[in-house]
Amino acid sequence: MTKYVLLITLSFISLQGEDKVHPFRKGANYTSIEQALEFPQRVTQLNLSNKRIPNLNPEIGKLTELEYLDLSGNNLSTLPKEILSLKKLKQIKLDKNKFFKFPTQLLQLPNIQIISLSQNNVTQFDEVTTYSKQLKSLDLSNNNISVLPNYFANLNGLNYLNLSQNKISSLPDAFNKLNKLEILDLRKNSINNPNIKIKHLQKLKFINLQNNNLSEIPKDIYDLTNLANLDLSQNKISAIGNNISKLSQLKVLSLNDNRITELNKAITSIIGLEELYLSGNMIAEIPESIKGLQNLRVLDLSENQINKVHSDFGKLKNLKELNIRNNRISRYVEYVCAASSLQTLDISNNQINYIPANVQYMKNLTTIIASNNYINYIPWELLQIRSLKHLAFDANKIQRIDNQNLKACVAKLINLANNPINKREKELIVYSNLRIRFLF
Repeated sequence: MTKYVLLITLSFISLQGEDKVHPFRKGANYTSIEQALEFPQRVTQLNLSNKRIPNLNPEIGKLTELEYLDLSGNNLSTLPKEILSLKKLKQIKLDKNKFFKFPTQLLQLPNIQIISLSQNNVTQFDEVTTYSKQLKSLDLSNNNISVLPNYFANLNGLNYLNLSQNKISSLPDAFNKLNKLEILDLRKNSINNPNIKIKHLQKLKFINLQNNNLSEIPKDIYDLTNLANLDLSQNKISAIGNNISKLSQLKVLSLNDNRITELNKAITSIIGLEELYLSGNMIAEIPESIKGLQNLRVLDLSENQINKVHSDFGKLKNLKELNIRNNRISRYVEYVCAASSLQTLDISNNQINYIPANVQYMKNLTTIIASNNYINYIPWELLQIRSLKHLAFDANKIQRIDNQNLKACVAKLINLANNPINKREKELIVYSNLRIRFLF
């Protein structure tokens, strides 16, 4: 995931300290309830994870100073009513248990901020009338939820909501009231209705709808003007709407593994875009308008049907990583190499038969992967690049390499496997260039 996801997610890290301290000091991380009950007023942290506990001891209610409770990796399916006595509890972890019903009493704890209930078997939600105003993070990923209750709208303090890997096909209209939400993870569900109501979630910075059943980009997404990261990979989307240009704050856009045939030039008006992922579509051309993405650092167009690259491609002055493997490129390689800021270039599995001389201007290039093409020689212009570390030219038509050119090469690894290089030539290459590791 990108740095933007990381920066956002840091806001929701665990309240648990990593270091265990003396068990008689307030703030110690106790690991048994018996130990904790000896000095209940001193216990703020209790870790009972991975103990195969079938039922939580009701005396847990005596730990009225408890702020952090880890019950993950047990056999729990319910919580005792005494849990409501934990008025100071801020975080509870219930991952990897056997809950089939969401423990709604947790929503009544006045100071609860983080609830994690992933990898259970939750399918049901009882009604509840009291809700914590402090709840900021809720993880219900990897359950069997198909319908969300309307009372979710009352959890309007949420910043982070993870509903990934469930069976959700639609969102209730009340969902639109979660107006403090910043991160919403809905990947690996069954959402097929593009009319989901989320336009009022104006604080959303990251939404993940990867691996659903969407045939088009939901219209409400275009109104999320603070969105920084949008992932719609692995759906059935065939076109990118013109309104994508409204997402002016977008930094990362992922549309891998869809059915897109054209790179809509509206994307290129998102001048702040830094990472664009369009692998596994049916795009045939890199258009002239791509030059508008002057802040683009990563571009993945692998596994498409590209046979044409426009001459303005080299104007992407901040591009660091380019992946165009598994396409139909046979010409226009010089336009690709004109992107002189590139550090990593993958042109493997195309129909390329040469590396152009202007590759010498790619002064920052560290890795070039040109496997499975029709290249018959590696030019000295490439070998003399001082930043180069890794070359992959396996499965090409190379018969020999000029040893004089190799002497100037600073690369650590050169892959020449599955080329028609005879044994004597291989030995000569290796013995003349002992500082380089060759793969044959």
